Amino acid sequence: MAAAHMELLCWRGDWGLPSVDSGCLIVMAYAHFSNAPVKLKKTGNPRESLTGCLPILKSGEKTISKPLNILNCFRKEQYNADYDLSPKQGADTMAFVALIEEKLLPALLHTFWVDDQNYTGVTRPWYASTMPFPFNMLVPYRSSRQALTRLKLSVGRPPYMSLAEMEAQIYWDAKECLNLLSFQLGEKAFFFGEMPSSLDAVVFGHLAPLLKAPLLTKKLQLHLKAIENLCAFCERVLMRCFPGQAPDGRKPAGEPQSGAAGDVKPEHDSLHADGERSTLSFSASVSLAALSCLVVLSGLLSKAQQRSQCALHTAEERR
Repeated sequence: MAAAHMELLCWRGDWGLPSVDSGCLIVMAYAHFSNAPVKLKKTGNPRESLTGCLPILKSGEKTISKPLNILNCFRKEQYNADYDLSPKQGADTMAFVALIEEKLLPALLHTFWVDDQNYTGVTRPWYASTMPFPFNMLVPYRSSRQALTRLKLSVGRPPYMSLAEMEAQIYWDAKECLNLLSFQLGEKAFFFGEMPSSLDAVVFGHLAPLLKAPLLTKKLQLHLKAIENLCAFCERVLMRCFPGQAPDGRKPAGEPQSGAAGDVKPEHDSLHADGERSTLSFSASVSLAALSCLVVLSGLLSKAQQRSQCALHTAEERR
């Protein structure tokens, strides 16, 4: 795979972050840590990806999805942020990544995608305003359903565990995970010393949205903000890798989008990069799809009305 042609598609940023998506933040941070020459393309349009999921790494004819798979691809290309880790540190990395996936991620899914106030007041409006129709209606709903299903499968479901018990267990586990991460980090700049590794990228990707998002239900966010070394860690990664992001949650006015020197090469927003032809083509496709749905729906309604009228006539004849 030619590293010079690697292109990374990520969700666009907000809240003072280069991306609002945890997976995208993991890959972007790791690319900076390992000096991978990736061309960054931020988007708010899921049609950029065949699966509708981001991040996506494109290289030649290959398309790689899922953050950890993309990190493995970087390593195969000799861009390895874990090169100097000892065997024990490598084992610790695997253990902490598994811990985050099992204990912290469920609470993040609940916070952003299942909690009613956060979903209706923050998550869904952001994605709805970012994506074109009809994705702005379909993607948030699908993601919310998938998050709830995952929580029920991983934590418990009625009648074995009530929804209230499930929620309490999720947040208890997440707080314990944050406490363990804080203990492991200690007074160090990064988890294994002065140089960042893949564990730092994974932790940053999960914590930064929780720290920066304007959440309405803040119980987990308040717990994180009370842990000073984890908050300082997130700010440290932002300053090191994404210095163009303002600390108050906005991007500095008039400042071009930038990344760390020579690591991730940004490109203008993909919603405007496709050009007028692509926009018109997509609009026509959406209009055609909407028209087709309307025709089908009209046909179904017509058939339903016919059945209703027939049933009415039959009932009158029986009387």
